[in-house]
Amino acid sequence: MTTETPRTCSSGKKTCLAYSHGNSATNGSKEQGGHIFGSKKIAIIGAGAAGLISAKELTQMGHAVTVFEQTESIGGVWAYTDEVEDDLLGVQSRRKKVHGSMYKYLRTNLPREVMGVADFPFDDKFPGSEDPRQYCSHEEVFRYLKAYATHFDVLKYVRFSSCIEHVTRRGTGWRVSVTNNNSEEEHAYEEDVDALVICNGHYSEPRVPEWPGQDVFPGLQMHSHNYRDPSGFVNKRVVIVGAAFSGSDISQEILEHGAEKVYLSARSWEDLAQGHMVEGSKEVHRVPNIKELGKDGSVTFVDGTVVDNIDIVMYATGYKYNFPFMAGIDGAPCVEDNRVYPCFQHVFPPTLAPWVSFVGLPWKVVPFPQFQLQSRWIGACLNGSAQLPTPEAMQEHVDAWCDELDKNGIEKRYTHRMNPDSQGEYNNWLASQVNKNDIGWPEWRRVLYLVSGMNRRTNGLDFREYNLEDLGAQHALQEFRREAAELRKHIHV
Repeated sequence: MTTETPRTCSSGKKTCLAYSHGNSATNGSKEQGGHIFGSKKIAIIGAGAAGLISAKELTQMGHAVTVFEQTESIGGVWAYTDEVEDDLLGVQSRRKKVHGSMYKYLRTNLPREVMGVADFPFDDKFPGSEDPRQYCSHEEVFRYLKAYATHFDVLKYVRFSSCIEHVTRRGTGWRVSVTNNNSEEEHAYEEDVDALVICNGHYSEPRVPEWPGQDVFPGLQMHSHNYRDPSGFVNKRVVIVGAAFSGSDISQEILEHGAEKVYLSARSWEDLAQGHMVEGSKEVHRVPNIKELGKDGSVTFVDGTVVDNIDIVMYATGYKYNFPFMAGIDGAPCVEDNRVYPCFQHVFPPTLAPWVSFVGLPWKVVPFPQFQLQSRWIGACLNGSAQLPTPEAMQEHVDAWCDELDKNGIEKRYTHRMNPDSQGEYNNWLASQVNKNDIGWPEWRRVLYLVSGMNRRTNGLDFREYNLEDLGAQHALQEFRREAAELRKHIHV
């Protein structure tokens, strides 16, 4: 099996990423490395949720933005397409790439109320809403993002079918090389900007484990990135690798739509992030990790169990961070086992800050509100109203955090994962960098998030059918509705 080799760090320092919620050191200068702070011309890479939210926040802070989107639609991962890649496993470097990973019948694994940004409530009253369910369809999330972009008038900043091929240093700023295919013939051009905000997501480059026999297994091997609907799994014997949300959802979905037998494989049946056993379907057979695939169509697991006549092995094993347009840039982060290094507080590469930043690296979080807080911090650092530590201090912070991860035995691939406590602390810290009195993780959102997690643990794959108001979130939902009603008085939504 041919795979792409990720770029790795050549530095002698440890590979790590910093996170803490303590106070930052500051330097009081309005000038850094020849840059003068103030209103800036910014290239935002990607028009998914992170890019749209960043565009709105940065323009409201006085910056001029252009959003470069390689597809013909906003929404990123939430823009559904039936199209799949010509390499269903997603490892060939020259494959026809498809950005979207959404499958046809997906519903959210978080309640809609907790998902929305602070100033645009995600209930069923926004313009265009069609699905009132608390755990709504992916189409409803896309409609929310479209309504958000329309309301805040950010679509005018988006250049569709515009792929950033490479970025280079240009004096104190950056030159972006763009390929535009929004016509019969592609054409390329370059544009100079002061800063880059990278919002290209991390759900489009499949992460596929390797073990013996993959090259001789006669059945189909694919990644869940290329799963769309269960029609191709009728009467099939299937092994799905990875028991997080996608693997659990897909295993149940294909079984209900006629798969003969479904085995769900995981390295551990304990959710390491929360410390509890994963709940699943009784009809889906839980099995341990794969040891090898056989040329006779069998699959052998690490406990010695063998299952025969497997038609399909699907890898629901996550994705890789990938920033190919940053290749060759001194100080740009590298990716090693899904750890982006160095990146201060999941946002700034120390020697390039604040002129290069990332929005959306953390996972196992409520993403949209965190995108908003990260982009506000970026905007404040660029206009000088918030101050960063020196590059040396940021690098020291990264190294100290890396030592802590190593000491606690945290694998590199979990560097950007957050749990409920660390997410709340981080969001509050982000908010305080822009306004020391702001709260980034209000109590109603914290409670609703915790109750939704309890619901998943208690009710297994049926959790979406339970109303959180009946499970202890009544007061949190009342506070959300009160805030939403108050917002609508001022924003006319």
